[in-house]
Amino acid sequence: MDDYMKTTNPFFYPGQAYSFSLWFKSNSASQPAQTLFNTDPHAQLTVGYNYYNDSTFDIGLSNGAGWNICSTAPNGLDTFSYNTAIVTNWNHFVIAYNGSIWNYYMNKNLINNCGSGSPANVISDLYFGAISAGPQSFFSGFLDDIRIYNRAITAIEIDSLFNEIDPLTAINENHLANSILSIYPNPSHSKIQVNVSSPSTIVITNLYGQELLNQRILKEAILDVSSFENGFYFVKDLNSGNTIKFVKQ
Repeated sequence: MDDYMKTTNPFFYPGQAYSFSLWFKSNSASQPAQTLFNTDPHAQLTVGYNYYNDSTFDIGLSNGAGWNICSTAPNGLDTFSYNTAIVTNWNHFVIAYNGSIWNYYMNKNLINNCGSGSPANVISDLYFGAISAGPQSFFSGFLDDIRIYNRAITAIEIDSLFNEIDPLTAINENHLANSILSIYPNPSHSKIQVNVSSPSTIVITNLYGQELLNQRILKEAILDVSSFENGFYFVKDLNSGNTIKFVKQ
C-alpha cells in the first residue's frame, strides 16, 4: 500500500552493464502508477505497471534530461502490453543491459529491446515498490527474489531463474497460478485435510527440514498429525512446489 525498500549506499551506475531480476504479483490490475523499481535521482531508470491507466508495462530510460532514450512516445517511456488477467498472478521480470543494448524479459520471454541513446552516468540509490520522487506511485502487491547483477545475464540464466525453487519458501512462483494446495483446519489438533489440484506427493517437514510424513494423494486426503509435537510445520506439494505452513496445537 505505502511501503517500499531503498538502498542506503549509492551504487547503481547506469553507464555500466547491469541486470535486474524480480518476481511481482499485483493486488490490482487497474490501480494506476504501480512502480516495481526506480533510481534515485529519479530521472535514470524506472519500471512500472499501468502508469497511464492503459494496462501497459512501462520502462523509462533517461539521459538525465528526459525520458527519451528508447522511445519516441510523448511520455518518453517504452510501453508494452501484457495480459492484465494474469497481472495479479506471480510474474518474473528481467532487464539486462550489456553496455549498449537493453533487453526486457517477462516470464523468461524476450518482449522488447533498445539499443540507442546514452543513460545518465550518475551513481544512484534504488527504490523498490515506489518512485523515488516522493516517494509515491507505490506498487500494490508483492515483490520477491530481487536480484541485482553487475553484468548482463544471459537468456539461459533467465530461464533458470524463472524455473528456480525459492530456497527460503520452497516455492516456484510461476507454479502458483496453475496449482492449488490447501489444508484444513489450520491450526490443527490431530488431523488435517489436504487438497491438491492434480495427483501429487505430499511431504510434511518440521522447521529443521526433517521429513515427518510422505504420502501420495490423488485429489484429497486426511492426514494424521496427532503424533506431532506442538509447533510449526510445512506441507509441500511436490508436483507444483507449493508449500503451506500449518500449526499443530
